[in-house]
Amino acid sequence: MGLSLAWIAVKGVTPEAVMESLGLEPGDGGRRNQAQVGALPGGWTLYVDPDFERGFRQPLDRLAALGAATVAARQEDHVMYAEARGYDGGRELWRVVRDSEQEPYMHVAVTGEPPPQFAAIRAKAFAEQEAEGGEEAGVDMIYEIPLELARSLCGFKADEEWPELTPVGPAGAAKGGGFFARLFGKR
Repeated sequence: MGLSLAWIAVKGVTPEAVMESLGLEPGDGGRRNQAQVGALPGGWTLYVDPDFERGFRQPLDRLAALGAATVAARQEDHVMYAEARGYDGGRELWRVVRDSEQEPYMHVAVTGEPPPQFAAIRAKAFAEQEAEGGEEAGVDMIYEIPLELARSLCGFKADEEWPELTPVGPAGAAKGGGFFARLFGKR
């Protein structure tokens, strides 16, 4: 079973500030199928959204607008799509995308100027791909490039051990009783 999610790490911003910016509050549960927030080493705060698309829309815009260094990634293992982005001061600086279904063999789309470690990560993945048998290998090592680049900056990669995270949900959802309580007039 593969991963399908988006995550955003913001440097120097507390988990509480991330939740406030996104209109979230601590929820109940702790399942990986709900949004979660927590601290990463090195002063980063992590927001993980199990929705591959939703996690890159409004949350990314809002968190990047906080003005701090921001690293975002999303991956859909089922279709071998991986993307990483870097922001500073609310402005996108770079983007690295590997879309195995759309891009030619051993191609990574790059926009802007990725961090210096990108060159080494790319070279290593290309060498590993060739060592596995190249295009006939049955594995796509190039897919890992955006994810490794994001990890090199903030220390998080979704297929590795996760830090302790707090499940979150929309502010007021628990107090309002949820959708059905509002629908049927219970407050």
